[in-house]
Amino acid sequence: MTTTTHTSTPDLAPGFDIRHYVAILRRRRLLIVITALVILAGALVISVTETPSYSASAEIVFTPTPSALTENSSIESINPARDVETQIEVLTSSPVRSEVARALKVVTAPTITATANPNANAFDVTASSTDPVQAARIANAYANTYISFTKNQTVNDLLDAEQAIQGRITDLQQQINTITAQINSTPPASLASTQANLSLQLNALLDQQSALKQQLDQSQLGSALANTGAQLGSPASIPTTPTSPHTVTNALSGVLAGLFVGVLLAFLVDKIDDSIKTREDAERAAFGLQALGLVPAIPRWKDKDKVVLASLGTPASPAAESFRSLRTAIQFLTLDRSLHVVQVTSPGSSEGKTSVVANLAVAFGRDGSRVCAVDGDLRRPRLHQFFDCPAEPGFTSVTTGQAPLSQVMQATSSSNVSLLSSGPAPANPSEVLGSSRAAGVLASLAGQFDIVLVDSAPVLPVTDATVLARHADGVIVVVDAGHTKRRALTRALEVLRQVDAPILGLIVNRGNEEARYLAYDYRTPSETGKKAGKSAGKSKADGKSKSAGQANPTKRDDKLEADKASV
Repeated sequence: MTTTTHTSTPDLAPGFDIRHYVAILRRRRLLIVITALVILAGALVISVTETPSYSASAEIVFTPTPSALTENSSIESINPARDVETQIEVLTSSPVRSEVARALKVVTAPTITATANPNANAFDVTASSTDPVQAARIANAYANTYISFTKNQTVNDLLDAEQAIQGRITDLQQQINTITAQINSTPPASLASTQANLSLQLNALLDQQSALKQQLDQSQLGSALANTGAQLGSPASIPTTPTSPHTVTNALSGVLAGLFVGVLLAFLVDKIDDSIKTREDAERAAFGLQALGLVPAIPRWKDKDKVVLASLGTPASPAAESFRSLRTAIQFLTLDRSLHVVQVTSPGSSEGKTSVVANLAVAFGRDGSRVCAVDGDLRRPRLHQFFDCPAEPGFTSVTTGQAPLSQVMQATSSSNVSLLSSGPAPANPSEVLGSSRAAGVLASLAGQFDIVLVDSAPVLPVTDATVLARHADGVIVVVDAGHTKRRALTRALEVLRQVDAPILGLIVNRGNEEARYLAYDYRTPSETGKKAGKSAGKSKADGKSKSAGQANPTKRDDKLEADKASV
């Protein structure tokens, strides 16, 4: 028997692939949707249970106030709040808030917001409350209190300025009176020179007095017009609709936040989840070892106690087609090596290796090849159940000398497929599989059949698979999408490579992520069960089509054999 030495494939550094991330989102779409719905429900609950809040706004318009002359004879604004920002600071100052609290008969004035109008000397005072009437009262209280406060402040400033100006005028009048008295009391001898000097001083004082009187007149006019400094542009009206909660906005925000959190959770869960999901995951975990094919999941496979032979029972199904593709891939491997004994194993249990052996045997048999399916899993034999055959006698019956090989071989319901069951359970399966008798049995089968498919125990739990690998021309490792861990696959391949097992590649079982490529309906009407027409003539034509359609699988298998021969 020829043994092929396996050369490990170098590690392929995975690069950025947008398809990988799209596959994660598709695979975790249920988690994303549930997360978005939960956060959306939370946002709606908050919106429904939140007490409605109402907002009312009052507009205040202000104009610059007159100027007055202070004691140092400079022009200065009587009202220091000339711009909107200063006006807002006055509105929110402690004196105004105290007056508002007194007007509303509360201990502390409610909080308000003031928004400047950039196109005018105006700003809006907005108050919020769960009571719409109270919201309008608060806004109007702030507006009226502010107007009264600024008016009183302006009037007081103007009155102070008037008093200062009037006092200066009085001082000047006293000086004028003094100079006038000096002029009247000057002797005639020095009257000319003294009168000239005093006249200059008198005129200067009179000019100052005249200017101060003008300022006094302006100040008095400003006092009369003080009520024009700030006015109520529009009072706050009682709102009829609440400003919060914003149910629609909260719902949209909840959906967006839920999708964002869901996507983050999807990537996090996928990062934590060490299981293999796709062909690419398997190849990365196997350091670039090629995946020979993908077997889609069948709903009936969810019950592991029931066996499903899709290649025989539903030959037109996507699962059966996937096994035919696997058969073709293995056939092309024989172009540059001798493959008579092919061992099928997996990293752990319940990963589908036995069903792969059974269905692959049927696919080879329908191709015209003579196939022997050997149940080499001596600990948990199950292959015989797929062909409805007894488990004894079998492989161990031959290796222990209890029966010759010809007497334990069993024919199956599938053409060209023979079965060698496991036989009686031995006390030491590893020693039985590693014996020269086991090697002789497999060599004898390789001489009688075109291909021998051996179902072996999983790699990691026991050493049976590594022992049996020494007698095989090739080893295929089956991984179960969503079940097999990356570390388990990597470790299983390391164990097989330690004994120089000739690893051919991987088979991804139950790969729903890529099953859509196999689901394209390219079957005949007889395979789909659809009728081509309703009339009798069309029914007759359908009968002819059905007869032709039933022959299609065999013709397709014959074509594959012809392609192989031509290659």
